[in-house]
Amino acid sequence: MNGEADCPTDLEMAAPKGQDRWSQEDMLTLLECMKNNLPSNDSSKFKTTESHMDWEKVAFKDFSGDMCKLKWVEISNEVRKFRTLTELILDAQEHVKNPYKGKKLKKHPDFPKKPLTPYFRFFMEKRAKYAKLHPEMSNLDLTKILSKKYKELPEKKKMKYIQDFQREKQEFERNLARFREDHPDLIQNAKKSDIPEKPKTPQQLWYTHEKKVYLKVRPDEIMRDYIQKHPELNISEEGITKSTLTKAERQLKDKFDGRPTKPPPNSYSLYCAELMANMKDVPSTERMVLCSQQWKLLSQKEKDAYHKKCDQK
Repeated sequence: MNGEADCPTDLEMAAPKGQDRWSQEDMLTLLECMKNNLPSNDSSKFKTTESHMDWEKVAFKDFSGDMCKLKWVEISNEVRKFRTLTELILDAQEHVKNPYKGKKLKKHPDFPKKPLTPYFRFFMEKRAKYAKLHPEMSNLDLTKILSKKYKELPEKKKMKYIQDFQREKQEFERNLARFREDHPDLIQNAKKSDIPEKPKTPQQLWYTHEKKVYLKVRPDEIMRDYIQKHPELNISEEGITKSTLTKAERQLKDKFDGRPTKPPPNSYSLYCAELMANMKDVPSTERMVLCSQQWKLLSQKEKDAYHKKCDQK
């Protein structure tokens, strides 16, 4: 299994002195120096061109060729690589200028912190106390007890956690609005749901109508025959038949048929699977967040035990 994300990488351990002194201006200068040293007809895979880069010619100020190469490796890990090196550097320049754009928006230092839900407030408030009272209990057992305790709370006491959450949620929304005003370049212009659907062609409208009729009154065999007679419509036979079973019913059927359960892909997934089995009293929307927080509280020894257990499955 791979180590945790917070462990130092080989690159970090081998970094020369002064490698942490890069400003945004320095990184943009590095990328400009690299652009100036690219072949004019760059059409090779980026790795090929990168392997022929003369880093001593890229070096500038007091940044050596090796330092420039290491910084480039770090930057290029943040951008897609199925491109030429020329195109990749353009991507990298955009990333350096806007490192928090898209999925990384919430990592921006000014992005407001989301308030804890009522259950999480209760959990974080009581966990240390219960862990001290019951040192023999595992994280799994503590979570099970606290989720049950929260469910049994009188409405009056539960309301305190709800009110604290609602008050902080309003503050979060005000701060989020302020963040959007201060950083309009980081916010997407329009959500996908706001974009009007592209109008269908007459042929597409006709086909949609005809398909509904065929699916209602004709068996699958006739539908397949219809598709074969109209290759110009480019319709796939996949999806003609749909399972009428729900997810829970399919799982029950698989269990009855003796189908083996798919093993978790990594130690974190294994931990989440075990933890969620004891979280029936926790709101479903909060379970994965709780798993993440609980995983962070584990010692390295406990995480290693899950790595080992996962390897054995």
